[in-house]
Amino acid sequence: AAFTNESAAADPLLYDTVLTNEGNAYDNGVFAPQVAGYYYISFSAGVDTTTTQTTLDFVLTASGSSCDVTGTFRSALSRSHVNYEGIDTVSRGLLMYLNPGCSVSVSSVNPFFSSDNLETSFSGFLYNPLLEADRVSFFVARSNSWSDNTALDPVPFDRVVVNQGNGWGADGLDNYFVSPATGYYFIMMSAGAQNLNRVDVRLYINEEYTADIYRQSMVHQGTDFLSRNIIVHLKQGDRIRSESTRLNSSH
Repeated sequence: AAFTNESAAADPLLYDTVLTNEGNAYDNGVFAPQVAGYYYISFSAGVDTTTTQTTLDFVLTASGSSCDVTGTFRSALSRSHVNYEGIDTVSRGLLMYLNPGCSVSVSSVNPFFSSDNLETSFSGFLYNPLLEADRVSFFVARSNSWSDNTALDPVPFDRVVVNQGNGWGADGLDNYFVSPATGYYFIMMSAGAQNLNRVDVRLYINEEYTADIYRQSMVHQGTDFLSRNIIVHLKQGDRIRSESTRLNSSH
């Protein structure tokens, strides 16, 4: 689902265009799964500061008595700095386990931008490979910020939301993902930028530097959100970790 025009704040956001609705689980701004399982959820937001400087503050909420052990799950997509000009888009994806009776929606406390290019959107699908051995997924996060002149390696994650296949923390390796099966993996990386600080979070596979999230600029006066995705081929036993380099920060 997506917006094709600029819109005002709302809870939930009522997207004006529905491009795909397999299973009819989406209705009136709310995704309500009919089948229990692991779901990949993605949402994006557009901002246009050509005329008015506006911050972004989107929140994805999963709630319901049968949703998960936390009862209510929230994930933010925000940008508090406004010292830039033009149209921009930010996005993030996440994994979660959902049951029938759980509802997922997106809200915004500020107006936002969208157009026929669908800058502001909300989507998801059930992750359910045919072979049980191929059902491997994990989603981990930090609940606090970090800044130091020494590297944070590996980056410690205090919240494990999904660990299907038990690859996260396997072989006694804290804050590592150890591939339980050979195959192609879709890897999501995200990091928050602190006020006036650089970001350099690196992904290593078997100690080899593979990808990063990088922002050299320090002129952003507020928090921001950065993300990227990559596809890699892993063999069983391959190890993944992330590092935040020295003289940088994360939010």
